Amino acid sequence: MGQWDYKNWLVKVELKEDLTDPQFLDYLSKYAVFSMKEYESFKSTLVRPLRTAKAEQIVRFFSRVS
Repeated sequence: MGQWDYKNWLVKVELKEDLTDPQFLDYLSKYAVFSMKEYESFKSTLVRPLRTAKAEQIVRFFSRVS
């Protein structure tokens, strides 16, 4: 392996094989057509948010073009 470098970080990014969310599948099975207002109402009832500031920072960091 060699000498450990304390100045750099190693990051391992993994994704789940199935990214579908059961809450969305359930909603889409009930309502095939819905308005933006209905969707916003559904989104506000979710247990966990769809987006967080930290998640956005991580994605922006990895998608940054040098």
